Amino acid sequence: MLLFFKIMMAEFIAEMGDKTQLMLIAMTSKYKMRHIIIGTAVAVMVLNALAVLAGGLVGSLIPEWLIKIIAAGAFLFFAATSVGGKDDDEDEKIRDSKTKYAYLAVFATFFIAELGDKTQLTAITFGVNEGLSNAVIVWAACSAGLFAADIIGMLIGYFLKSRTPDGFLNALAFVIFAIFGIVTLRTGLNMLLGAGNPKVLYALLAVTLIFAAVCAVRIYKSLDHSKVIINGKVHSIHHFDPAKDTSDDYIYEVIRIIDGKPVFPEEHHARLARSLELIGQPINFTEKEMCEDIGRLIAANNVTNDNVKLIIDGFAGHGIYSTYYMLLHASYPSAEDYRDGVPTEFYEAVRENPHVKIRNQDLRDRTNQIIHDHQLFEVILVDNDGNITEGSRSNIFFIKDGIVYTSPAEGVLLGVTRQKIIQLCQKVGITVSEEAIPRHEAEKADAAFISGTSPKVLPICRIGDVRLDVDDHTLRLIMALFDKEMY
Repeated sequence: MLLFFKIMMAEFIAEMGDKTQLMLIAMTSKYKMRHIIIGTAVAVMVLNALAVLAGGLVGSLIPEWLIKIIAAGAFLFFAATSVGGKDDDEDEKIRDSKTKYAYLAVFATFFIAELGDKTQLTAITFGVNEGLSNAVIVWAACSAGLFAADIIGMLIGYFLKSRTPDGFLNALAFVIFAIFGIVTLRTGLNMLLGAGNPKVLYALLAVTLIFAAVCAVRIYKSLDHSKVIINGKVHSIHHFDPAKDTSDDYIYEVIRIIDGKPVFPEEHHARLARSLELIGQPINFTEKEMCEDIGRLIAANNVTNDNVKLIIDGFAGHGIYSTYYMLLHASYPSAEDYRDGVPTEFYEAVRENPHVKIRNQDLRDRTNQIIHDHQLFEVILVDNDGNITEGSRSNIFFIKDGIVYTSPAEGVLLGVTRQKIIQLCQKVGITVSEEAIPRHEAEKADAAFISGTSPKVLPICRIGDVRLDVDDHTLRLIMALFDKEMY
C-alpha cells in the first residue's frame, strides 16, 4: 500500500501544471463531463499499461517527431473548432452526431498529447525499478495519480463554464489549443529538420497562415447574416437589439413556415389579438398584413421552412408599439423522436398569466437548465396543488383507455396546436376531457404527448422513471390526423 501511494503522489505531482491539465480545461467547452471522464480514464490506463509493461517500446517504434506533429495537428484542429460560436451553441442534430464520437475524440487527443510525456517516463522508471512482480501496482498507482491530477483540470473548466460570460470558455479553448499546437509543431519540426533550420520557420509560417484562414472562414460563417422585419421594413439582424429577445416585457408569437407559407395564420393572429387585449392593447395589424410581413421576411432570407418569431414591444400608447419578425433557425424533432418518443420530467412551477404569450426568462432559464442537465426534451409543469398544467414551452396531453386528457383552458397557454388537436379529435369521435390532472394520475396514463409549433404531436416515452406506450393506437391516430391537417 505504501508503494502504491508513493507512486501515485509522484505521478500526481509530475502532472500538476502539465499541458494536458490545460487541455482538459479547454475540452469542457466542447464535451460533456462523462465524455471527458471516460475518455481520459481509458487513455490513462492504456498509456500507463504501455509504459509499465512495454517499457517505452511504443515510443521507440514511433518517431518522436511524428508523435509531436500528430499532436500539433490535433491541437490546431480543436482550436479551429472552438471559434465561430458560443459555448454549447449547437443545434440538437449536430450535438447528437458529435456525441457519438466524443469518447473517441477525448481518448485520442489525450493519448497523443501524453505519449512520451514526462508522466509516461515516470511510469517507465517505476516499472523498471519495481519489476514485473509489482507491475499491476505500478500501473494502478500511475493511472490513479495521472487521472486525479487531470480531473482537477476538468473541474476547473466546468467551474469556469458556469461562472463566465457566454463564449469565454470557447475563447480560452482556442488560445490554449492554438498555443499548444504551434509550440508542439515547432518542437516536432526541429526534431525532424534540425534546430535552426530555416525550413522550420517557413513551415510554421505556412501552417499559421492556413490555420488563420480556416479560423477566419469559420468566424465569418458563424455570423448571423439574416434579415429581420421591423415595422414593415427589411433590416439586417444587427438592427435588432439582442437584449430585447431575452427581456420579459414583450408579447410574442411563433409561427411555423412550411414551403414558404405560414401554418394556421388565422389562429396565430387571433391569439396575438387575445394576448394584447389582456394587457389593454388593441392589435393594429390584420392577418393579411402579418402574412405579408412574413412573406417579406422569408423572401429576404431566401428560406422556405423555418419558424418565425413575431415580437410586439415598445408600448408607447394605446395601439402604439413596434413589431419585429425574425427567423429562429429552428431545429425540429428527428424521425427517431417521433418513432421512439422523448424523455420528460415533472417540475414544480407556475406560469403567471398563462393566457398571455409573454416571455418569462427566469422560468425559461430554470427549465432549460434541467432539460440540459438531465438530457430531457421537455419538463412538465406541476402547480402548487399538485396538478399538471403544461410543458415549459408546450402543451401536454395524456391518453387513458382511448380518452384524451389535458389541463383546463383557464390554467394553460392556449396553444394553436393544442386547439387544432382538440378540434381534430372531436371531428373523428375521440373524447377529449379538459380537467385537472393530478400528478399521480398522470403517471398511470397509457400514453402522453407534447404539442407545439415545432414538435407538432410528439410522443413521450417516459416521465421520470415511468414508461409510456409510444405506439398507443389513439396517439398514432392523432399524429396522423395532425400531419394531414398541416400539410
